[in-house]
Amino acid sequence: SDDSGSLTDDCYISSFVLWQMTRAVHATTSDGTDTTYYVSFSGSAFTMLIDQRAQTITPATPLPEGAQTSRLLTTVSFTGALVHAPAADTTSWVAYDSKDSVDLSAPHIYRVISADGTARRDYVVSLSVRTTDPDAYTWTRTDAPMPAASDGSPGTWEVPAEVVAGAELLDTLAYTQTNGNRRVLIACREAGAAATEPLTLWSLLEDWGEWMRLDLSRDNAYGLVAPTRPHLVWYDGALLAFVEGGADILVSRDNGITWKTDYRLTYPDGLALSAADGTPLAMEAVASGAEVWLQVGDARWTLRRNGYTP
Repeated sequence: SDDSGSLTDDCYISSFVLWQMTRAVHATTSDGTDTTYYVSFSGSAFTMLIDQRAQTITPATPLPEGAQTSRLLTTVSFTGALVHAPAADTTSWVAYDSKDSVDLSAPHIYRVISADGTARRDYVVSLSVRTTDPDAYTWTRTDAPMPAASDGSPGTWEVPAEVVAGAELLDTLAYTQTNGNRRVLIACREAGAAATEPLTLWSLLEDWGEWMRLDLSRDNAYGLVAPTRPHLVWYDGALLAFVEGGADILVSRDNGITWKTDYRLTYPDGLALSAADGTPLAMEAVASGAEVWLQVGDARWTLRRNGYTP
């Protein structure tokens, strides 16, 4: 051929992307058995930062707790020829192929060699994984006195006549939603209602001044079922219901319409919810600052979501 050209000494990695990944999630079944299952997440959602000066590649934020990093597929954009090897063994190099899985559970070296063979650059790829799940909750035993609720007291309002007429008023909560609206929530048991039936909830937006009865009919599988007194708390954009003597903490993320359990939110180990004869112990719960304070009998605890930010 009469064509002429020259080889370049350029060699660098310009992009590093993780493919689909899995993470191990530990939970407790309804019978108290510990179990582990795996969920998928997109590795590409975690930006990989390339420091060309230090020649390192790291995630901008740590990967989720339990992320599996031993067999990963990656997409690497580079100029030159690319090989890689574990950081602990640079005697055996493997040519990069996006279809080959790589063990990134330990630091890994990616070497780029220029087309003319005169230059090379080594990048150390290191993945960091959170040791705690930001969406999990941490309980801490405390002897400090219970604080006052930090969300203030409600404005001027009256309990609707429908609630007063024969119903048992169980709890009232006033709180400020994430959108800034002030809301009052009343939980009561209507006359003749069984303990296994959802409670009746009344909701009031203070700016509107009109009470709304939430539709918690007997066939509602996600109503607030509380055979004993519930204690409602607004925390981190959700309503929490601590039920005296109840084994579960119920969560509502739609201002009291739907109540479900959250596998990450359970009572601390060793906390007795009932007396020796089975009688539920009295409770008190308030949200104060970044924590929820809970007292059951003589035991007092604080609860905080690991990744909570004001």
